[in-house]
Amino acid sequence: MNFELSILSRLLYFFVNENHSHLPLFLALLPWFNPNVLPANIDTTAAYSRINNPLRDEKRMDERQPHPLPATVQFIAEGIMKLRAVVAKDVKSKRLAGKKVPETSLWRGMRGIHATKEFREHGGTELAPMSTTADFRVAVK
Repeated sequence: MNFELSILSRLLYFFVNENHSHLPLFLALLPWFNPNVLPANIDTTAAYSRINNPLRDEKRMDERQPHPLPATVQFIAEGIMKLRAVVAKDVKSKRLAGKKVPETSLWRGMRGIHATKEFREHGGTELAPMSTTADFRVAVK
């Protein structure tokens, strides 16, 4: 794991696992340290395609070839799981307190793509990180 990912990993671990009293600070820092946001912030660089293209490469997966950046992918996956756990804990505590927790729909804008019959019938899953928005108007721009 490179130096920057090591620092980010340690910070994420500290805020999520060790010091819940600093959770508001962690949430304020999310735009900089959230591994889920990282791919969206680098989508105009070569790093984005180096992460996502191999994740979408079905031939690579069929041949059981490793991802060229396994530590980066692992960091992103672990970060997402940790952030989901924080949100789940927050949702659970709000529900136990009798508070209503609104659902959030996320949208993904795509151009020049048509859904196949198979996709319309069965759905699908994106294999790589992608940016989303809660604002439908942003997605359709």
